[in-house]
Amino acid sequence: MLRKLKNTLYFLVARYFRYFACIRLARWHPRIVVVTGSNGKTTTLNLIEVQLGKSARYSHGANSSFGIPFDILGLKRKTYSPLEWFILALRAPVNAWKRPYEEKIYVVEADCDRPYEGEFLSLLLQPEVTVWLSCARTHSVNFDASVRAGAFA
Repeated sequence: MLRKLKNTLYFLVARYFRYFACIRLARWHPRIVVVTGSNGKTTTLNLIEVQLGKSARYSHGANSSFGIPFDILGLKRKTYSPLEWFILALRAPVNAWKRPYEEKIYVVEADCDRPYEGEFLSLLLQPEVTVWLSCARTHSVNFDASVRAGAFA
């Protein structure tokens, strides 16, 4: 029950930041490339960066339902304290209206370790290209309940 409450609050709070990240994305309007899968995402993101260089912006260190909106909004977490979360929540609406980034391509590493996280991130990013590298059990621990419920084989 505690885990279900935590997951519910996780996406509730993440939606707040996603809302403002959507505003910034709409003003920026980059071509979006998402790199996802069970393993190899960071390596592939780095290989793409070697090819595209400074013509693109990259989501280094930001690959979750919080990290990606924070990256889009230019927000940085350091302590995870309640005060820091409060300050980030206040800065999100302000940062949504900052000048858009200059790069015309945004390459994002998307980690979808939670049920519905892929859907959550796709509503934000709406990528033009998705590079799906692999599908393995590496990050499947959070999906055990879905498998037991018969949602997946």
